[in-house]
Amino acid sequence: MKKIVSIGVVWLLLSKIVIGEIFYASAGLGLESSSDGRVTNGMNFILNGGVFFDKIIPNLALLGEGSYTLIPLSGNDGIGKNKNFTILNIGAYVGYRIKLRHTNIHVIPHIGVNYQKISDNIYNSNRTDGAEALSYGISGYFPLTNNLNVRLDIADKGDSNNMSIGVEFLF
Repeated sequence: MKKIVSIGVVWLLLSKIVIGEIFYASAGLGLESSSDGRVTNGMNFILNGGVFFDKIIPNLALLGEGSYTLIPLSGNDGIGKNKNFTILNIGAYVGYRIKLRHTNIHVIPHIGVNYQKISDNIYNSNRTDGAEALSYGISGYFPLTNNLNVRLDIADKGDSNNMSIGVEFLF
């Protein structure tokens, strides 16, 4: 997994240097919930990055995202035992940027693959599961300055859903 992330970071940086396209990085906080709705919401920290290939295919984007639980999700295992979850997400997506008419708001529907590692503490023993899943969602951003945006993301990541808000920097 570390090799995949490293290759993605190097690829994004090279695409910026060689192709000269718009590159962005963002950080934010998100509300995380399980897809089955049986546990309480948690909070996570999210890092996003991406590159727009406007010189090749206008508005096409390659996006990457990583998140980790700050405040665990919690719930009951069905037989009276409490359960806390932490979730690590690493995803790669293809998206398409759409500018809303008569506004400065842009939306980016995206689809891709998400690796999700879920850890819990059932019966005071730690269990960790990792799996890849189809992930899709929509992002939106509003420019505050030429190089600074406010960003909102909503995504289905397989076993969890995420809604986050953050600050985005353009390079």
